[in-house]
Amino acid sequence: SLGGAVACQFAAQQPQIKAVALDSTFARLFPIAARVVKVRYHLPVVPFAWITWAGVQLALRSDLSKLDPLRLAPTLQIPLLWIHGQQDTVVSRGQGEELLAAWAGPKERWNDPRAGHVGTYALQPDPYVDRVAQFFDRCLGSHA
Repeated sequence: SLGGAVACQFAAQQPQIKAVALDSTFARLFPIAARVVKVRYHLPVVPFAWITWAGVQLALRSDLSKLDPLRLAPTLQIPLLWIHGQQDTVVSRGQGEELLAAWAGPKERWNDPRAGHVGTYALQPDPYVDRVAQFFDRCLGSHA
């Protein structure tokens, strides 16, 4: 999930990236951070999530929303394999769908009705590996 966000950032900066597979990747980081503040720490989102968000951005001297996959997706013309478990309680399906809709390049979707957050691999490791490998073979060509 977080790795998928990093993959989006890297793909936006590196034209040699020709395809990406994202598993349970969020569209925007702030709602995830706000949920952690609320669920894990039992604090109200206002003001605690906002204070935390502002503090992290000040410390990093960066506008973190510029790195949101949703903001980068319209610039990414490369193929995407989007994997999301319908039982994901960390990244909502709505966030995933928002990212998928904004993606500029060709898209393939894989919704697993039983999987939670990054849980598709655990439920079906062989099909997961096969499907991801086939996606990259189609997009990049097989070197076998």
